[in-house]
Amino acid sequence: MKKDALFEFSEALACCDSQDQIKDECAKVAHHLGYEHFIYGAYFPLVESIVLLNGFPDPWRAHYDTAKYMYEDPTVKHCSVNTSTINWSDIKLVKGRRGDAGREVMSEAKAYGLRQGVSMPVHGTGAEWGMLSLSSEDAHKPAISGMTQFHCEYIARAAHEALKGVVGGLEPDAAVPELTSRECECLQWTANGKTAWEISQILEVSESTVTFHLKNAITKMEVTNRPQAVAKAIAQSRIMLF
Repeated sequence: MKKDALFEFSEALACCDSQDQIKDECAKVAHHLGYEHFIYGAYFPLVESIVLLNGFPDPWRAHYDTAKYMYEDPTVKHCSVNTSTINWSDIKLVKGRRGDAGREVMSEAKAYGLRQGVSMPVHGTGAEWGMLSLSSEDAHKPAISGMTQFHCEYIARAAHEALKGVVGGLEPDAAVPELTSRECECLQWTANGKTAWEISQILEVSESTVTFHLKNAITKMEVTNRPQAVAKAIAQSRIMLF
C-alpha cells in the first residue's frame, strides 16, 4: 500500500460517523490490498458492547454463529491474547480435540470462499480489544509481511478508533459510577491476590478501612462480591492485572 493511500484511508476512517461508513471504508481497504472479504469485530467494555462489521459471506456468518465457532476459531484465540498479526497459513494447531475443532473451523471457512487470510489484533486499555481479518478466495495468495503488514496494522488501529468513537465514545463518568482513588487502590491489590489485612499493611491503614473501601466499590459497581468487583474494574479499565 502506498503511503498516500494509507493516509487517505486513515483520514476517511477518522471522518466516519456511523458503523456503515466504517464498514464501507474497511471494504475499500480490503479490495485495495487484493482481498475480497473482511470482518472487523470489537469489544468495548465501557459500554458493554460487542460490535461486528461483517464483510464475510452471509451464509458463512450464519453457519459460524449457529455452530458457535467463535469459541474454537484459532484467529480469534490468537488475536484475543496476542498483539502480533497472524497469517492464516502460519496458524499452528495443537493435536487432539482442541486442535481438531480449530481445523474444522478453518476447513469449513474454505468451503465458503475464505481460503487464505490475515488477522490483526488491536488492544486498548483494560479488556478492550478488536480484530480485523482480511480474506481471499485465492488459496495461493501470498502471506503479508514487512511494510504491507505495518500498513494493515495501522488501518486496523484506525478502524478501531473510528468504531470506538461511534459506539464506545461515551465519557467514563456518564457510563460508570466514579470510584475514589483509594477504592481503586484496594481493588488493584485485591486483583493481585492480597487479603484485606495485607492491603492494610501495604497502605498503612486499618483492615476495617480497607474493608470499608471495598464494600463501597462493590456497592457502586452494582456487584455482590470482591471477585466480581475486580472483574468489572478490569473490564472498565479501572485497574490492571500485572
